Amino acid sequence: MLLRTGTGAVLVAGTGFAYWWYSLPTIACAWAILFFLMLRYEWPAFKMGWLTPLYPGISMISIILLHLYAATWICVATLLMAAGADTGGYFIGQRWGKHPIAYAISPGKSWEGFFGGYVMTIGVVYGMVWWYVLPYQWFGILCLSTYGAIFALGGDLFESYLKRRAGLKNSGTVLPGHGGCFDRLDSVFGVAPGMLLWWLVVHCR
Repeated sequence: MLLRTGTGAVLVAGTGFAYWWYSLPTIACAWAILFFLMLRYEWPAFKMGWLTPLYPGISMISIILLHLYAATWICVATLLMAAGADTGGYFIGQRWGKHPIAYAISPGKSWEGFFGGYVMTIGVVYGMVWWYVLPYQWFGILCLSTYGAIFALGGDLFESYLKRRAGLKNSGTVLPGHGGCFDRLDSVFGVAPGMLLWWLVVHCR
C-alpha cells in the first residue's frame, strides 16, 4: 500500500507539472515515454503481435487530439475522471466490495467499487466546473460523471480481459506497486476515446 501510494504521488506530481507547464511538446514527450515503456516492457507479454498496442494507441491519439483541438479543461477532466474512478473504486472496493461486476474477467471489480469511483468522479467534475467557472448545471455534471465512470470501467475491464487471456496478473513491473504502466492507465485508455467522441458530438452539433 505504501509503495503504491508513493509511486501514485509521483505520477500525480508529474501530471500536475505537465499541465502547469502546459505545452504540447511537454505532454507529447511524456506520452511518448509511457508508450515506449509499454511497448518495450509490457505489451510483448500479451502475445497479440501488432494488435496488442492498438487499443492504447487509439487512446493516446485521442488524448493528443484533445490537446490539439479541445479546451484545456476537457484534457484535464479526461485524466482526473479516470483517476477519480480508479481511486474511489480501489479504496471502496477493497473495503466494502462484495458483488462482482464481471467475476470471470476481473474478480476484484465490484459494484460497490464502481459506485465509489462514480461518487469520486462526480466530485472531480464538480471541482473542474468550479475551477474553470463553467456554465454547467447539476444535471450536466451528473451526465458527464456517469459517462466518464462508465468508460473508465470499460477500459479497466478490457485490460483485465487482455491480462486474463494472456495468463498475466500484472501488465508489467515498470511502476512498482501499480502492476505496470498499462495497469495504471487502463481507465485513462477507456475515458480518452469516450471524451473525444463526446467532444466531437458536442462540437459538431
